[in-house]
Amino acid sequence: MLARGRLWLAELPKGGASVAITLERDAVPRELGELADFRIEVPLREWRRLLRMLHGDRKLLGGLLLDFARQKDRLSAVIANDRLYLGLVEILAEATLALIEREALELIVPEGGA
Repeated sequence: MLARGRLWLAELPKGGASVAITLERDAVPRELGELADFRIEVPLREWRRLLRMLHGDRKLLGGLLLDFARQKDRLSAVIANDRLYLGLVEILAEATLALIEREALELIVPEGGA
């Protein structure tokens, strides 16, 4: 397990080629019950791209995550719900720190500073 929040869980499955982000079934509000099995698998090679959009526009992050969501039709409901969206952003940030600590991810500053 990389990170666990009130709503989301991030894990690095065996093999470590991608991070699995799942919505915690027991934490999903009753009105969002259809999202209980929602899962996103982000390949580590795409993680830097995800980080660039993490605290930016909600629609851009949703568009990127669409490539990795198993239930693509449910992603819009996740992104539209403030509580789920903010929890997702939080768990992605925590998972990033855990990946760096485990040396599964290395962030490189491009030459020239920025």
